[in-house]
Amino acid sequence: MINELNLKNVINNLSEMIAIDSTTGKEQKLAEWITDYLIDLGVRVKLQKVAGKRQNIYTICHFSDEGPFLTFNGHLDTIPVVDGWKTNPFQAELHKDCLFGLGSWDMKSGLAALLEVFRVLISNGEALKGTIAFSAVVDEEAYSLGAKALMQTEIANSDAIIIGEPWFGDKKRPIFLGSTGKLLYEVIAKGKAAHAFEPDKGISAIDDMVRFLNKLEKLPFKNHPLFGKGNQCVLKVAGGFKQYSLLVPEECTAIINRLTVPGESAEEVLDKIRKIALDNRLPSRFKIRRIDPSYEPYILSKGEPIFLKFINAYQRILHKLPNFAYHRMITDANIYTGLARIPTLIFGPEGNSIHMANECVYLNSLEAVLKIYLLTALNFLSPDTEFE
Repeated sequence: MINELNLKNVINNLSEMIAIDSTTGKEQKLAEWITDYLIDLGVRVKLQKVAGKRQNIYTICHFSDEGPFLTFNGHLDTIPVVDGWKTNPFQAELHKDCLFGLGSWDMKSGLAALLEVFRVLISNGEALKGTIAFSAVVDEEAYSLGAKALMQTEIANSDAIIIGEPWFGDKKRPIFLGSTGKLLYEVIAKGKAAHAFEPDKGISAIDDMVRFLNKLEKLPFKNHPLFGKGNQCVLKVAGGFKQYSLLVPEECTAIINRLTVPGESAEEVLDKIRKIALDNRLPSRFKIRRIDPSYEPYILSKGEPIFLKFINAYQRILHKLPNFAYHRMITDANIYTGLARIPTLIFGPEGNSIHMANECVYLNSLEAVLKIYLLTALNFLSPDTEFE
């Protein structure tokens, strides 16, 4: 079956996908392109409205009533164009082994590879058991609205998910065995307005926010044996006049990002933060609430069936074992695994300049990824049969 994989077909499809602007919020045209491609394969495509005209797409193919359910997955959106591009970001350009273009590495190459493997699998369905699905979601680069919505469909019944994100399993980009969570929260300080020439008659919400943030810096983080300690970053502070006025600022707002580790709940974190806000040395009244996006942390085992099949396929194709790690970051796997408890493998090609100008994917790694995807899926769907 490996001989049926067509790298040239993948490169052509990837080039067409790069030509489509699918920056976050503009995913619809790429969704339509993939929908047309899947319909040409003879499968039924389902569209799921997420927000406005933005839609997830997915298709499910049953080979038998019994057997596992495996889903291929990727995100449709890319980051916006940034300064410094030497080529047209919406035109695929090949230089030696590198294919340049916006989203070429993150993650249109992964989507194109999964589409090709999906094509080969459904054309050989008689050799397989269970169910295979292909899905593509919106908004991964923002709030993961697409991933959350997808878990309201039949895809939530998957036994495993493979996301084509660009983690090749080398030392630089090891495969995820777990990920931190993320808590985003808003802090509002309410003071009392007064004339700025008589500040003692008011309560400055800005001054109290500064004191609050200084105390917050001293809050200890939970230490996890696999992830270490979480961290936090103040993303935004806003307060004071909108139009110049001599007023003691009566309101100040801060948005704070917090990485959490397994065993650390959002409520546990918020309770500690609220205790700081209740300090009677801060005269302002504080309101603290959790806001989107927030994600649950997760840990996986190499003993999961999808990982066992992947490790075997990786070793057969690349003649070495993949590297694994516990990551301090967020992907849609935080939804699929952290929230929906579906074992999720993140694996994709090598490249350069992720979320930067002159992004590119390495085609030699793309060929290997195709074969590893296919062998992993074949041996997951038909565990009693060895495929070459």
